[in-house]
Amino acid sequence: MHPCIPGDLRKSCKKVIRNEKSGWSIYIRFEDEKVESDKSYQCLLVPDPKTLPTTAQKEEVDPPAPVPVRQLRDHYAYAFSEFIALSSATLKVYKATCEGILGLYLNKYTADGCA
Repeated sequence: MHPCIPGDLRKSCKKVIRNEKSGWSIYIRFEDEKVESDKSYQCLLVPDPKTLPTTAQKEEVDPPAPVPVRQLRDHYAYAFSEFIALSSATLKVYKATCEGILGLYLNKYTADGCA
């Protein structure tokens, strides 16, 4: 845990982690709302994205329908459109992953300067 987090919050979060079932992660959210003239710190339980079912597992994805191919040119056109779709989806995933890693790094970098 980061040194800016008070000790009582560390203890309460550790208790929550031990008491919760697997499939849940603990995230800490800091709120500046005044509660009894002190900063309120809150442990927030949210589902771990690694254990949530995917859209395919929830059957929310429509499988591609087979298209009859009459000419070789049609086959090439369909193959190229599939290539473009897969490439763009892969690039979106890579971009989101890189942005997430960079965001975590920047958050850690700015959190090191806590007062």
